Amino acid sequence: MPPSPEIFLAVSLLSVSLLGGAAPLRAAQAGVQASVLGHWCEAGAGSEQMFVETTSVGFNEHTVCRPDTAVPDASQFATQLDCANVYMTQDGPQRAFATTLWAMGALNRNDRLFVAFFEKGQAGRTMIFTRCQP
Repeated sequence: MPPSPEIFLAVSLLSVSLLGGAAPLRAAQAGVQASVLGHWCEAGAGSEQMFVETTSVGFNEHTVCRPDTAVPDASQFATQLDCANVYMTQDGPQRAFATTLWAMGALNRNDRLFVAFFEKGQAGRTMIFTRCQP
């Protein structure tokens, strides 16, 4: 279930205030890579990693998600994610803990990715990511 209109509006307003309105456009003009695609690390002391590709989103080592629409090579995205932890066994890949999430993300002018997650129509947590360094 997508987030309720009230939650969507609250997150949209929060994004505008955090991102400074037209920040994604300013990021592109300033020469920052204005794409959500790539390898992301949680900002600060967090240990979460996120891998964003056009046809999949992954977290840490085992969680793999399939977006309902392709993630654009752009500065913002909103998609439903069908996720599961995937483990390799003798019998091949095994899926566990399947869940469906909604995710909305946007880059700011400092190349930080703000992502709000929703589960079962309820607001979850918002995370801030920076590009992982090789």
